[in-house]
Amino acid sequence: MESTIEGTTVAHLSDKDMKALKVLMANEVVQEKAFKILESISANMITVSGENIILQKMKNLLLSKLATIEN
Repeated sequence: MESTIEGTTVAHLSDKDMKALKVLMANEVVQEKAFKILESISANMITVSGENIILQKMKNLLLSKLATIEN
């Protein structure tokens, strides 16, 4: 497709080009395995994100307490 594009800095695909593209699709078993893996990764990312928020709050609290300690 790139060889037919002339005079543009960004290639644009027309509706005709999009319809001509062939897409490989995994069978149902592979899709299910991939979904389970990605679902697990997503759940872990959400957990870590929540933990980071809690740690940030704890850090801010500890720093403010340290700043108010009198010698």
